[in-house]
Parts: sequence; structure tokens; C-alpha cells
Amino acid sequence: MRAEAKALLSTLRSALKSIPDTADNPHMDTELLPNVFSSVVNLVALCLFVAGVMKVFSIANTLSEIRDTVKDIQRHQDVLPPSTLPGVAGLGESGDEMLRALDVQLNLHPTVEVEAIKPEILDPH
Repeated sequence: MRAEAKALLSTLRSALKSIPDTADNPHMDTELLPNVFSSVVNLVALCLFVAGVMKVFSIANTLSEIRDTVKDIQRHQDVLPPSTLPGVAGLGESGDEMLRALDVQLNLHPTVEVEAIKPEILDPH
């Protein structure tokens, strides 16, 4: 039994000797950190570049939509002047005329009258 333990102990010692010691090779720990840091910085820079390009295309798309909308407004402005648009009150109307028009529109849609809540329902005591 003792011989087996000694053989096992010698095997462990030889295995431990095969593991490189960082004191023997000081560059082993210091080489990994700059490489990882460099990879992370490169990945972040690439992501920022891609996000910037996407934002530029988004801005260009928005500007083209605004330009198309302004062209449509100018094109339709020649066809119908603002005073002839349906449902739009003219600028020369007085406040009373506008209120009358609003009253007429509201009377077109009947409202449902709700009965007041009876106090007995809220407090049965």
C-alpha cells in the first residue's frame, strides 16, 4: 500500500512539474489581457461604425419622405385652395359662426344620456 502511495505521489509531482509556472514565463499572463482588450475595442468600433452608417441611411430616408410630402402638399395646393376644402372653416368667419357650425356638427351625432347614479345604490345603509 505504501509503495502505491509513493508511486501516486511521484506521478502527481511529475504532473505538477509539467504545468508551466508563470514565474518562469512572465509574458504568459500579460499577453492575454492586451489581446482581449484589443478584440473588444475592435468589436465596439465596428459596432459604432455600423450604427453610424445605419443612422445616416435613416436620416436620408426621413429627409426623402419629408421632401415627397412637401411636393405633394405643393401639388395639391394648386388644385384646391384652402377655403374650398370640405369641413374646413374659412378664415374670415367670426367666432359665433364657428360655434354655430360646431353645434350643427355635434347635433348630427346623437348622444346617449346617462341617468345620475342614485345615492341608495352607493350607500345601502
